[in-house]
Amino acid sequence: MSDTISHDLVIRAQRAYLAERGDVVPAAVYVSGSKIVRVQELTAAEVVEIFCQSKSAGEELTWLETTTAPRVLTLSSAHLLMPGLVDSHVHVNAPGRESWGGFDACTRAAASGGVTTIADMPLNSEPVTTTLKAFQEKLEHARGKCYVDVGFLGGIVPGEVTTNVTDLATAGVCGFKGFLIDSGIDTFPPVGPTEVEEALQALKPFNLVHMFHAELDGSCACTRHESEGAAPAAAAAAAAAAAAAAAASEDMPKYAQFLASRPASMEKDAVSLVVDACRKTKGRCHIVHLSSPDSVPVLREARADGLPITVETCPHYLYFSAEFVPEGDKSFKCCPPIRTADHREGLWRALADGEIDQVVSDHSSSTSHEKQGDWGKAWGGIASVGLTLPILYSECGKRGLGVAQIARWACEAPARLLNLDQRKGRIAVGMDADFAVFNTTLMTHVDPTKMNWKDWPSPYTGKALQGAVEMTLLRGNVIYHRGVFSSQPQGEFVSPSGTTIV
Repeated sequence: MSDTISHDLVIRAQRAYLAERGDVVPAAVYVSGSKIVRVQELTAAEVVEIFCQSKSAGEELTWLETTTAPRVLTLSSAHLLMPGLVDSHVHVNAPGRESWGGFDACTRAAASGGVTTIADMPLNSEPVTTTLKAFQEKLEHARGKCYVDVGFLGGIVPGEVTTNVTDLATAGVCGFKGFLIDSGIDTFPPVGPTEVEEALQALKPFNLVHMFHAELDGSCACTRHESEGAAPAAAAAAAAAAAAAAAASEDMPKYAQFLASRPASMEKDAVSLVVDACRKTKGRCHIVHLSSPDSVPVLREARADGLPITVETCPHYLYFSAEFVPEGDKSFKCCPPIRTADHREGLWRALADGEIDQVVSDHSSSTSHEKQGDWGKAWGGIASVGLTLPILYSECGKRGLGVAQIARWACEAPARLLNLDQRKGRIAVGMDADFAVFNTTLMTHVDPTKMNWKDWPSPYTGKALQGAVEMTLLRGNVIYHRGVFSSQPQGEFVSPSGTTIV
């Protein structure tokens, strides 16, 4: 194996996922500074020379520090070298709601799960990130607290849409998020078709994406525009009325009432509205946290017509089902809600068929206090940052899916969504040296007290997931190793190519 190329670090892995091969192969990855400078597949003879005559043939990873470069990290057959995950949907909840999250806690938890880049949502911070001033306040608050790289998303709300979009896009956000239904935050009201189309037009010069919380009912802002999108709004109103009647039944369990109050038809109507706006403007659109496969045919038709629309789902929709939600455990509450097993398996089929692009956490933590009360009043959000990789590995193994799919869903597609794919999401020359070292023989036992979580109720508590992240590297530096974090935060603010965070 040639060592002639200048490098500071070489990682030797018996199992490395290389996107250019679309497969797991033995490889040596060379790093100089913060970048990957060479990726070399290993021959059978080199595998024998490196691994079969060293400790790495067992289950221990070997970290060889020398007084001069290069450092050498040799991984065992139990370890899978993955690109660092990119989680494009994280609610850090700061500034303003640090007890719910915070940049220190959220990015440490992300690092413990092999996530090396997150995108922070514009809510539930206070102020919400809908203006340049609010964005600058968030940047100042986050400086020096990030253990992984962080990109930021701007928010779209009624009022001065074009001005705020232009200001935030110029300042370096990676995309935008808007709601078509009440967000639960008074300072982040929903938008209607006129504002959606205005935002999409304003975003086109920047090639940034507009993400949508896709639920629609008769009380949302869209009904203010009676001449625009009237058919979807009317259908949504009818569905909401039917759902309310169903939810009023005292014979139904309380979670079933909550589920009936937000049927999949609300999601489908919202997706149809977004597709209409995408068709008119040709602006980039993205559906977040898809909870039901019912909308997939609408999206399939739109993409067949060449529309720039993508879609994600989340681990909680792929792991849980309504039939097994404990009646009193509000840690399971999220919007859209966790649906039945039929919906879950339909999402898996859509993923396998390539009709859902990515899987990201939608981490939205809160305190135990916020999870009190009935299903309608308790805060909706799932605490899960850092769990995506073991969840997907566990569930993919049951369905004949593999590492290539996981890398596409959790690394490559989210990086592409945020316009970070020239530096994030793949093990390839020129990319940031971001890696997750995942031991597929271990188990992740979800214990919030050992995951650097705060008082974050989570439905995953007590679950045992196949595989565990043992080491995470960010731009060539170890930021997490078997429960120990780097002594100082090393994360940076990231933005799309050609822009600089101000």
